[in-house]
Amino acid sequence: MTKLFSKSSLAALLSLALYIVVYFVQKEFLVLPGVNELSFERMMILSYAIITAIIFGLYFWLFKTGIELALKDSFTEKVLWLVPLLICIFAIFCRPVFSDDLWSYISSGFFSDLPGDNTYLHMAADIAKFPIASEFAQLGAVPVTSVTPYGPIWSLFEWFAFHISPNVGVAAIVLKLGVCAAIFGCTWLISKIAKILDPSRYKWLALAFLWNPLILVEIAFEGHNDIWMIFFILVALYFASRNKLMRSLFALWIGVLCKFLPLIYFPAFAVFTLRNSKPNPAFFKKLLFLVALCAFTTIVLYLPFWSAGIHCFDGVLGMREKSQVTLSYWIERSLGYVMKAPYPARISTVIVDIGFVLLVLWISMKVKTFKDLARAYLGISTSYLFINSKRFWPWYPDMPLSAAALLDGPWSLFFFIILPLFSRYGAPVSVLRNAGWITMKQGGYYFMAIQVVIPILILCAIAFKRFLSSRMQESTKP
Repeated sequence: MTKLFSKSSLAALLSLALYIVVYFVQKEFLVLPGVNELSFERMMILSYAIITAIIFGLYFWLFKTGIELALKDSFTEKVLWLVPLLICIFAIFCRPVFSDDLWSYISSGFFSDLPGDNTYLHMAADIAKFPIASEFAQLGAVPVTSVTPYGPIWSLFEWFAFHISPNVGVAAIVLKLGVCAAIFGCTWLISKIAKILDPSRYKWLALAFLWNPLILVEIAFEGHNDIWMIFFILVALYFASRNKLMRSLFALWIGVLCKFLPLIYFPAFAVFTLRNSKPNPAFFKKLLFLVALCAFTTIVLYLPFWSAGIHCFDGVLGMREKSQVTLSYWIERSLGYVMKAPYPARISTVIVDIGFVLLVLWISMKVKTFKDLARAYLGISTSYLFINSKRFWPWYPDMPLSAAALLDGPWSLFFFIILPLFSRYGAPVSVLRNAGWITMKQGGYYFMAIQVVIPILILCAIAFKRFLSSRMQESTKP
């Protein structure tokens, strides 16, 4: 009984209760009244801010002290593994609040289930033209994404989720089961990879990832599919850690077929493969087989959707057209004073893309050991987030967070606490904007300040502190 009431167990159980409470507080954002009836809703916003702060406060304690204490006792350790599972089970049956992506996934599955049709030929909002739109309306769901930007693996899962029971609510549960399973798959992979990089801290790193509020809220509650992409990147790293290099590259390609973003990691993986292989005929034979396997897999997976032809890639290409609050947005906005659309968007994309590609190549060329590869994953994912990403949604820090979970170091506090905290505080902005509380322009500024500017300033402060500390150490050397 005393073990059940240990500090770590109590923090875990209190967190479980708070996740349930904050969900019901968040639901109030779905029924925002007009701007003249804000007193109750202001209280809800304040409640959300306070409860979120408490959740992160408890997580910070677990991060700094609680997990270490729990790992000294087998019962308390089991509690720390069990409670996130309970949170995910609860989340599976909760509707998303701050994002419409889950509904867009379901509408994509509906289009793919139509005879002779598929998701790449429709915008998610086209669901309004079909009778099933009434089911979405009953749930208060509004699919708003344009043509799907995802690869065939995720599109097939969308189809499966809808096909097994053509019901919006059931499809949502199936999709949530898929992403929650991926959370625990990623946690297992992190523990296996981190055990190689940091044998004394691998359980701590896995639990710190599993307990992170960004992962639990944005993946389990909101249902975002980024976790599938992250899962296959981690599979690729797992194989790389065991020097199974061709399997590693194939796993990374499977990640690309979920969502195209893992392409940015191929230079780092390619350099690691070349530097840890012997360039003999057997190697090139394996490489040729890998290319053929990737091509065959891609063709087979795209076959069900190829009635759309090259339009299968319209969604991902469209994601690069317009910037929101990121670096390319400000370049685009500055160019907008001297030239007309669409040139500012295109030129800003070219400038940022060239700079990002050069940065990726520079990071990749430094890769020699597996630890270098893990660092490259962290460096490239962070660079993409702050430099090359056209958008900065609240769940986007999940990829650098998964990279930071492999390497305990001086940046851990930033990726585990600071970045997720400000992402959670930025999450309600789009809902407030849609309700008319703030204008589109104000929403962009708030989003930029909360999720981008403040974290970057803190990151710079941490870097400057490390620089001063290293200089002081050098000055004290004899």
